[in-house]
Amino acid sequence: MLRKDSSLVPGTSSLVKSQGPIIRTMLDCAEDIMLEWYHKFGSNKNNKSMQVSIFKSEKHSQFTVNFNGMSSLESVIMKKKERLKKNQTADCGSVLIYPPFRDIYYSFGNMEEKIFAILENLRSQHPLFNIVMTGHSLGAAMATMCAARYAIHFPMINVSCHVFGSPRVGGVSFHKLCSILPNLKIIRLENISDPWVFFPEGAKWSHVGHSVVLRTPSSSFVEISKRKPFQARAYKFDMYHPGKRPSWPSIGQKKKFKSAHDIITYVRAIEQFTHLGYPWIKGFCGKKGKEQ
Repeated sequence: MLRKDSSLVPGTSSLVKSQGPIIRTMLDCAEDIMLEWYHKFGSNKNNKSMQVSIFKSEKHSQFTVNFNGMSSLESVIMKKKERLKKNQTADCGSVLIYPPFRDIYYSFGNMEEKIFAILENLRSQHPLFNIVMTGHSLGAAMATMCAARYAIHFPMINVSCHVFGSPRVGGVSFHKLCSILPNLKIIRLENISDPWVFFPEGAKWSHVGHSVVLRTPSSSFVEISKRKPFQARAYKFDMYHPGKRPSWPSIGQKKKFKSAHDIITYVRAIEQFTHLGYPWIKGFCGKKGKEQ
């Protein structure tokens, strides 16, 4: 449903019509989800834009901030030249962010400022609500950066970051920063066949938070330790994570893995638990691949 008070969302009927696939999909997730704010940053030229939506759930007492990037993760990683830059994050010193992601995050001018201001306005009406940042692919990288920075600026607010098919956003310093923030919890959902979650490559780039590795319905992956299929495995701070990127013969054949990275593949994987009755994970995996 949409807000009856459209002061934060002007032209809501035309918004749903023009951005139907984005807005309607979120609104269909649950009966109590309400659209509170939407803004498109950037322009349609060369697909250089970022769509940000904020939804409210009374049932879960939370605001969900969704990032939807119009550029593909492949184009960002493969076409942009890497430049070493450091991002000053509040009072926690300099942390290394993958330059293309950092450039995109700040290329939209006051995107962060607007999001923080809207959330503060909404939380003034619902002071006990928590914040959830989410996104897929490039949107996941933006959500991760925004969640970390929001957690730093507002240390008394619990911030969760639930992302899908996320690349490695920063270096070891960014990993350490996210790990020491007591009000930040990051969970990454990864398709076992998705190669893009291992990019950018190189020892200096690191994932953040915990990971949940999903087996998609079309995947033939067999867990080595048990020799039988699994649907999901969770790894605390990636400890004992398989950590092996699906191999490909050449750079030119990376397109064949596009479907493994598509959001619809992640939706189908999750529907195994929400619609087909598969049991959800109960704990993190240990050294032998078993839940502890």
